Amino acid sequence: MRYFFETKLTTETVAEKVIWLKQINNSRDVTFEPKRNSFNVRRTTTYVAVMDETTNNEWKFFNLDDPNQLASFQAIFDESIKKELGL
Repeated sequence: MRYFFETKLTTETVAEKVIWLKQINNSRDVTFEPKRNSFNVRRTTTYVAVMDETTNNEWKFFNLDDPNQLASFQAIFDESIKKELGL
């Protein structure tokens, strides 16, 4: 994911944005590119797709890196399903 900024960032602002981007993206790999005045954020996201009687036999996708979706996943599925999925 890349974040571009129109206004030239200062060294202090870059340091603040690195911390902020790491937090909001749940990533350790944030690189500032001065020539582009942008940040490149690399992260791996875990998605789980489920289709069973719990989901009325419709595919449901959960982004386990999103706190709200993770909470929903945890509430909907019991421990045996989580174990089957290796979670």
